[in-house]
Amino acid sequence: MKKGFTLIEVTVVILLLGVLSIFIIPKVTTTIGNNKAKACASIVTSAEEAAKAYTYMHIETIEEDIVSNGYFDITIGELQDEGLLKMNIENPYEEGYISTSNNVRVTKNGNKYIYTYMGGEC
Repeated sequence: MKKGFTLIEVTVVILLLGVLSIFIIPKVTTTIGNNKAKACASIVTSAEEAAKAYTYMHIETIEEDIVSNGYFDITIGELQDEGLLKMNIENPYEEGYISTSNNVRVTKNGNKYIYTYMGGEC
């Protein structure tokens, strides 16, 4: 008695794997993309929150620059040096880390400060 699979059995298995991959691969790709977008949004929120804390620590300097320039930029590196952001923030879209030269721009509308991340996607 011979042991093994027939050509038909192997073909059916390969066909089933192909059909399953048609449905699974797009779903996995979409899930990964959504998770990267959420991670990026979290980084942006963290940077803006850190800039708020930085603003209250350096209010006089920031006020002077906003009055003269209309804005004040705080780099990610400055926020990290102050201990307001962790070091080496991984970029979810690319290999490597978020650039420390990316910044958060602080502007003022009336008595309210507005914080805008200026680092692109992340």
